[in-house]
Amino acid sequence: METLSNLLSKHKDAYKLIMKIFTTYNEFEALVESLTGNLTGYNGKFSILDGSLVFQLKEFVTRYPIGK
Repeated sequence: METLSNLLSKHKDAYKLIMKIFTTYNEFEALVESLTGNLTGYNGKFSILDGSLVFQLKEFVTRYPIGK
C-alpha cells in the first residue's frame, strides 16, 4: 500500500476505493482474530463487515475491470 502513495491524478479514485477496501478488510480481520462479546453482537458486526467488503469489491471490479 505504501508504494501506491505517488499516483497519477487519474488513479486517485481507484486508490481511494482500494483504501476503503483495505480498511474494511483490516476491520474484518481484527473481528475474526479477536472473538469478544456475545454471539449476537459478533454475528451482527460480521454481517455488516462482510456485506461492506463484498459491496466494495464489486464496486471496484465494476469500475476497474480486471484485464482491461
